Amino acid sequence: MQLLGSAAAAAWVVPVCADTSIPFAVVGNGPALLTIKPHGGDHALLTERYRVAVLDYPTAEMLNARDGWAAFTPDRVCSDILGVADAMGVPSFAFYGYSWGGVVGLQLATRTSRVSAGAIGGWPPLGAPYAEMPNGTAERTMYSYFYDSLVNWPERQAIAGIRCPRMAFAGSNDIIRAAHVTARIAPLLAEHRVELERMGWVVRLVDGFAHELGFRPDVVAPLIRPFLDAAKL
Repeated sequence: MQLLGSAAAAAWVVPVCADTSIPFAVVGNGPALLTIKPHGGDHALLTERYRVAVLDYPTAEMLNARDGWAAFTPDRVCSDILGVADAMGVPSFAFYGYSWGGVVGLQLATRTSRVSAGAIGGWPPLGAPYAEMPNGTAERTMYSYFYDSLVNWPERQAIAGIRCPRMAFAGSNDIIRAAHVTARIAPLLAEHRVELERMGWVVRLVDGFAHELGFRPDVVAPLIRPFLDAAKL
């Protein structure tokens, strides 16, 4: 796969198909850690030990190409992200995702053995509201098609099969209320906490925060850094 860009600037573009390229920035050295904007975390803390790749994904071109939205499936998304890992030359990588990015992290961890650790924020690994999310906005979006394909996903079986180190966290007040859906992120994580911990998950609820926790790298980075360090990537 061709890698385009400037090593000095640490900014890259990876062509993943004929009409789509994924921009991403790489900062730091060490084991690879992939994440998706805008929830990239505090690079100053994470890049002390990790080679952090922040993907600008999905791209503006994908969001604007309505005729291609139906192809925005977990298979497509995972393939695109693995394409970035290929371009970086890393056989394995840790992944941090928040909200929709957390869903992506779960899909990666259940579909490929290349994920060395997964930090899943703002989304419950068990009991997740996949069926509700396609109707979460007044009009269907590209994300609606993504969630459509997960309505019948064998969640419990898939989550039980994850073997890499794994962490799930959310703000203690995290309940998303949109046009036609209420997503009980924190309550669902709390309800399934014991079962997840029995499966080997590290589970954290951060007091005083709702879904905006993902935009607080000053809180998130110190939370996930010890987990990543303990994973000994």
